[in-house]
Amino acid sequence: MTKNLHPPFKALAPEKMLQLNVEKHARALTELWRTRGGHVYVQGATGTGKSTVARMLATQLKADWFSYERLSPAEFKAERDDIIARLAASGKKVLILDGFFPQYAGGAFSTLLSERRDKGVSLFIFSQESPFPKDNALREGGEFHPGAFETIAEFRYGTRARYPITFHQVK
Repeated sequence: MTKNLHPPFKALAPEKMLQLNVEKHARALTELWRTRGGHVYVQGATGTGKSTVARMLATQLKADWFSYERLSPAEFKAERDDIIARLAASGKKVLILDGFFPQYAGGAFSTLLSERRDKGVSLFIFSQESPFPKDNALREGGEFHPGAFETIAEFRYGTRARYPITFHQVK
């Protein structure tokens, strides 16, 4: 009888795979931010780990974290001015906004992004929605400009990737 010299293969539990995914994505976003500076926009479907990455980044970067992920689009629209005021009032150099609807952001968010950048403040926005309009129609409340972001990334469900969620740098 031949002795098996290879250790037994142990598959990682799904929870461990997701944890590794989160750590990997947080490292990638941190490195992009440290290299490029400015604002960062992260888009991804429900369940891709956006909120977990946002919390991890808030801890690692000592950022103020604002969670609005549970708001509906209508609630976000109603709370928009309050959200902007809270972000503007923060004294931190890094801000994390989890839960964002660009179609309701309007020109006020573009102004906020410009003002924060001028003060050396970086804003990470995590959203289920793409920052790019689906058509050429103006967004409600004025124009929101995705060009204000130095980095735009997307979390996607992988098909045959090593990790179940893959990181794609869009800009």
